[in-house]
Amino acid sequence: MNDIIPLKFRLAAAGLHIINALIPFLSIFVIGILWLIIKDIHPFLDRSGRNALNCALNTLLGTIVFAAFCMFVFSITCGVGNQDPSAVIASLILLSFVMFSYSIYSVVVAVFALSGSHFGSRLIYPFIRSI
Repeated sequence: MNDIIPLKFRLAAAGLHIINALIPFLSIFVIGILWLIIKDIHPFLDRSGRNALNCALNTLLGTIVFAAFCMFVFSITCGVGNQDPSAVIASLILLSFVMFSYSIYSVVVAVFALSGSHFGSRLIYPFIRSI
């Protein structure tokens, strides 16, 4: 498939995913603007941009849901005014693993995009779908 897709399009698609791996929270705006600019150039860029934006949205929403869940669980089990920071530190360690897994996913998808392939995952919810 990489003979059909020019190298500059594959590099642009891989770049969208690498942006998500490097700056996870600001990447929603950067990827969204870049995707709106380049989505009409080639269908591969449209699909890769949607995939990168969906991954960025999943990263942000997954972090928010995880933090809210941890605050809820720790307020119920440990008490709101608990002075022991071990529960908060444990949740931050778990959150860093979640963020690291999304970054690794972005790098893997960037490698697939560089080779001209599409890598779909069931773990990434498609907020933005094709029309």
